[in-house]
Amino acid sequence: MLEACLHKLLLEVRAKQLGFPDAASAAGQIRPADAAGGRPPQPAVELAKQLTGSDISTLDDSETIDFLKAATRLQNMVQSLIVEALHRFTVLRPAVAGEAGAVDGYSRFAAGEVSAALALGEAAARKDLNDAVQIRAHLPATAAAMAAGDLDLPRAAAIARGSADLPLEVLPEFEEAVVPGAGTITRQGVEARTRAARHRLHPESLEERCRRALESRDVSLVPQQDGMAELWIRTSAEKAFLIYHRVQTLARSLQGPDESRLLPQLRADVIADLLTGAAQDPPWLARGTAAHCAGGAGPVTVAGVAVTLSLETAAGLGREPGDLAGYGPIPAGQARELAALAKSWLPVLTDGDGRAIAAAARLRIPPGWLKRQVRLRDRHCRFPGCRRAAVHCEIDHVIAWEDGGETVPENLQCLCEAHHAAKQHGGWTARPGPGGRIDWTARTGHRYATDPEDGWDIAVRSAQPAGGGPGSGVPGPDPDIGGPPTGAGPDAPPF
Repeated sequence: MLEACLHKLLLEVRAKQLGFPDAASAAGQIRPADAAGGRPPQPAVELAKQLTGSDISTLDDSETIDFLKAATRLQNMVQSLIVEALHRFTVLRPAVAGEAGAVDGYSRFAAGEVSAALALGEAAARKDLNDAVQIRAHLPATAAAMAAGDLDLPRAAAIARGSADLPLEVLPEFEEAVVPGAGTITRQGVEARTRAARHRLHPESLEERCRRALESRDVSLVPQQDGMAELWIRTSAEKAFLIYHRVQTLARSLQGPDESRLLPQLRADVIADLLTGAAQDPPWLARGTAAHCAGGAGPVTVAGVAVTLSLETAAGLGREPGDLAGYGPIPAGQARELAALAKSWLPVLTDGDGRAIAAAARLRIPPGWLKRQVRLRDRHCRFPGCRRAAVHCEIDHVIAWEDGGETVPENLQCLCEAHHAAKQHGGWTARPGPGGRIDWTARTGHRYATDPEDGWDIAVRSAQPAGGGPGSGVPGPDPDIGGPPTGAGPDAPPF
């Protein structure tokens, strides 16, 4: 009977009718109370039967993707039970007498018991317990999304940690901003959402929180296999971004026909040489390190690091946080320090609603000012799941120029080299959607969507002339590049 049912399911998959429960149906079948008693949710049991009885070797590519999605949903449901059990253990270990010391009133020795039972480090067990308490006691939407299979533990833990010290009365608003669709974006994307929501809802100023968090700055050494080790640094966001982009710039300056090392290897060698003194004043040290950007408030690019701040903040007359591209809000003082490193500013024209205006529809090759604005909007590669920083990406026409795609913000996106190749040669197709959305379709027919994370809105005025004349409202040729490259025309390359 089970084989007959599975055969029917696979036939439905081939007909593009998924045989495994989707997110919507699972959410409708599973209530948060289903996991409250510690019993496996019935849909999880049925899904486990379907999956374990399937012959994976008979699946085609589309069916294999469906199987992976269903297996991941089952894993999320099981993780929901683990969170429930961890929370239950804290209830069974209240803090009494000498056992006080952990958050939310459970025994400070509870982590030791979990550590021994699961062969975890005690610090890791304590984090898991704290996350479980926060999710089950204070974040009902997060718990329900896990129980439905829509959210995994790493993303749920990011939500829990981002909300840990927020007042209880703002947690519903926090979840409303962070949880919907969190399972469809990367963990790093969820963390970016939590930073933005946390900043908006936290009663303390960002400066005070940053001052307290800075006390935890540290460097750690993690031994690895085969004579290797990892070195980690925890410091303020603006310093970390400056360090990384300086190393990236120096590493790129070493690339050439006679250099066999890959860019990641060059980054590691550059930072090792700088810190160990292995290379005394190496010739590459002075190359490519100058701050670069192109008057007034707006974004500033320093060695690949972009920060946006208001005129009041830049002048020291306001405390509105700056926005560090790829990270999010940073204290006004840090934003001013980054801005002070810049030799010039990237001017941003805005309309009456404060939205950046850009239009260059008649040009095949986007001018430099438009490329920079697209990078500031997208923040990172727009391929599903990719977080490569936009400063290291190419600017791609979503709909190719030769297919009628215009050079306007809504038809431009940041793509890293690997995913640009995937779009051109790997069977992926992309189409622009509303609000900067990009709709992707894989060669299996599965569809995905990516949205600008937290960049500016772009108001497209395609009727304006491509070149900026007096009163046109559109910038002229970029001073860094002197307008479109010589020979740019219908057959010129798009980059």
